[in-house]
Amino acid sequence: WWSVGLYDKEHRRLNKPYTIIYLISFALMFATLFVTQPYIRILFYLTLILNCSPPFVTYLLLKRKTNALSLSSSMTERLGLFTIIVFGEVVLGVINGVIAVHDLSALTWVQFVLSISIVFALWWLFFTIVSDRQCKDGLLNSSIFELLFIPTLIGLGMLGASFSDLFKYFNEPGTQSVWITKSFGFSISLFLLGIWAMMSFLNYQKIFIPFKKIAKRAFLITAVLIVVLNCLPQQIALVFHLLIVLVILIGLIFYLNAIWYKKMMKNGKEMNERGDTFLKGATSD
Repeated sequence: WWSVGLYDKEHRRLNKPYTIIYLISFALMFATLFVTQPYIRILFYLTLILNCSPPFVTYLLLKRKTNALSLSSSMTERLGLFTIIVFGEVVLGVINGVIAVHDLSALTWVQFVLSISIVFALWWLFFTIVSDRQCKDGLLNSSIFELLFIPTLIGLGMLGASFSDLFKYFNEPGTQSVWITKSFGFSISLFLLGIWAMMSFLNYQKIFIPFKKIAKRAFLITAVLIVVLNCLPQQIALVFHLLIVLVILIGLIFYLNAIWYKKMMKNGKEMNERGDTFLKGATSD
C-alpha cells in the first residue's frame, strides 16, 4: 500500500490510512507468537477489525475527496467470479451428501435434483439482481458493498456444509438433525439477506426504483419465511421439505420477473407515447 503512492501519485493522498493500519495489524499478528490464550484470540479478532477499517478511516479523513471514487468493473467481475467458486463448493456439498447416503434409490435422486435446483435458483437470484449492476459512486458505498459479500458468501458456504449432512441426518432423531435443518434454513436466509442489503448500494434507473423497493421487500419476506419453515418441528420427509423451499424460491423468481417486465413494458409504452407526441408536434410545426 505504501508503494502505491510511488507508482500512482493520485493515490498517495489515500494510502496513508491503509499503510498505517495494515502495519499495526501486522505487528499485532506478529505479537501472537509471544502471547498465550486467550490473548491470541483477542489479538486475531482485533486484527480482523483493523483489516476491514482502512476504507472507513479514509472516508472520515478525506470525505470530499473520496466521493468521486467508484468500484471498478474489474473488481465487480472478480467478486462475481469468487461467488461462482463458492457456488461450485455448494454443488460439491450436494454431491458429497448424496454419496454419504450409500443408497442411490429413486428417492435419493429426486432429492438430488431438488437440491441442485435450489442451488441454481439461488444462482439466478444473485447474478440477476446483483451481478449486472454498478455500485453507487463513493469510497464508502464501494467499501460497504464489498464487505457485504462476506456474510453473503458465509451463508452460501454454510449451505454447502449443511448439504453434506442433510441427506443423512434430516429425519434422524436427535439434536444433530435439528442443527442441520436449522443450518440449512439459516444459510439460505443469510444469503438472501445479503442480496437484500446489496441492493441498497446498486444503481438503478429512475423508472426501476419502485421495482427495487418491491424486490427488497420480497427478499426480506422470503428470508423470514424460510427461517420460520426450518424452525418448525420437522414432521415431513426431506423430499417434501426441499420441494417447499424450491417452490418458495421459484415463486420469488417468477414474482421478480413479473414486476420487472411490467416496469419494462410501462417504460416502453411511455417512450412510445413521448415519441408520438414529438412526431405530432413536429408535423404541426
